[in-house]
Amino acid sequence: MIFIIALAAALTFTIAFSALLRKHPVPFYTAAVIISILIVYCTWQHAAFPGWFEKWVWPVFARGALAGAMFVLVMCTGALPNGSAAMKMFMPVRANLSIIASILTLGHNIAYGKTYFNALFFEPSRLSTPTLLAAICSLIMIIIMLPLFITSFRTVRKMMEAKNWKRLQRWAYLFYGLLYCHIMLLAVPSAISGRAGYALTVFVYSLVFLSYLICRVMKAVAVHEKTTNTLILKQSGGIIVGTVMACLILLAVNSTKNAVYAREALATLQTSNAASSLPETTHLGTLPVEDERNISSDAENTSSENAAVSGKYKDGTYSGSAKGNHGTGKDVEVSVTIENDTILSIEITGFRDDEEYFSPSIEGAAMVGEMLEKQSPFVDVISGATESSEGLIRAVLSALNLARNQ
Repeated sequence: MIFIIALAAALTFTIAFSALLRKHPVPFYTAAVIISILIVYCTWQHAAFPGWFEKWVWPVFARGALAGAMFVLVMCTGALPNGSAAMKMFMPVRANLSIIASILTLGHNIAYGKTYFNALFFEPSRLSTPTLLAAICSLIMIIIMLPLFITSFRTVRKMMEAKNWKRLQRWAYLFYGLLYCHIMLLAVPSAISGRAGYALTVFVYSLVFLSYLICRVMKAVAVHEKTTNTLILKQSGGIIVGTVMACLILLAVNSTKNAVYAREALATLQTSNAASSLPETTHLGTLPVEDERNISSDAENTSSENAAVSGKYKDGTYSGSAKGNHGTGKDVEVSVTIENDTILSIEITGFRDDEEYFSPSIEGAAMVGEMLEKQSPFVDVISGATESSEGLIRAVLSALNLARNQ
C-alpha cells in the first residue's frame, strides 16, 4: 500500500511540475536534500509522530518508497513507445527525477545504514539471512548509483562523450534488478509470516518490474526489427504476461505461508499435548521459555525468565526493559499493568531500535495485542525484525519478573 501511495505521489508530482522541474531544477534538488536531512535526523533521534503520519506519510519518505517510485518512473520511461504522449511527458525530466530519487535514496541509506551497514561489516550474525542479503544489495546499489547520479547532471553530461555516457547508463539495468531483489528480500519473508499488506507489496512490485522487463525486451526487439507500429500491442501483451507472473509469485508466497502456518499449527498442537500433564496455573502461567518460543538470551537471564511465567503476581504497574537490535540493554522499555493475576495493559514506553522494520505503533501494537489476548508474552516474532521482537518479549518478561510474588 505504501508503494502505491508513493507511486501516485510521484506521478502527480511529475505531471504537475514537469515544466517547472525542467526549467528550474535546483529548488527541487534543494528540497530533496532538506527532506533527506530531516529523515536522517528524525530517524537517529527516534522522533515520535502522530499515528496517522507515522503509518501513511513517514514511510513514503523515510523507507525509500518515494525514491523507489521515482526510479520506477525513470525505469519505465525507457520502455515507452518512441513518440508516445507519455514518452514526451516523462523523457525531458527523466534525469531530474533520477537526481531527486538518488538524493532521497542517500538520505534513506544514511538514516538506516547506521544500524544495518554497521551490522553488515562488524556483526553480520545479528542480521537474518534475508536482511543480510538485502543490506549487501543496498551497498552494491549505492556503488552503482553514485556515478549514475553524478552524470545525470546536465553540466557533467556535457563534459562526457555520448558513447561513454550511454555505456555508463547501462549499469542502470543492474541497479533496477538489485532494487527488485532488495525489496523482495525484505517483503517476501514478511508476507510469508502473515504481516498485513506485504503480500500486496510483493504483487505490486512484481507486476511493475516484470512488466517493465518484458516491455523493455519487446521494445528492443521491435526497434531492431523496425516494427515500432506494433510495439503498443506487444507491450500490452507484456503487461498481461507480467501480471500473470506476479500472480504466480503471489500464489507461491501464499502457498509457502500456508505451509509455514501448517507446521506452526502442528508444533502448537504437539506442545499443547505435551503441556496437558502440567499442573494448572494462573492466567499468566504458561510453558517455560524454551518450550514456547526459541528466544536466545544470556545465561544469567534464563532462570529469571523461566520464573517470571510460573507464579502468581502482585497487582500494580511494573516497568521492564531489554536489549533489542542495538544491544544496549534498554533498547525496548515497557510498562505492564497487572490486576487479579491478569495482564490489563502493556505500553511500549521506550524504543531505540530502527523503525524501518519494526514500528512500536504497528508491529509493536500487533504483538502487544496478541500478548493481551493470550495473556502471555510468548507470541510470534516479526520476520525481519527478530531482535526487536524478542526485545519486546524480554522487556515484558522483565516487568513480570518484578511483579512476581516472592
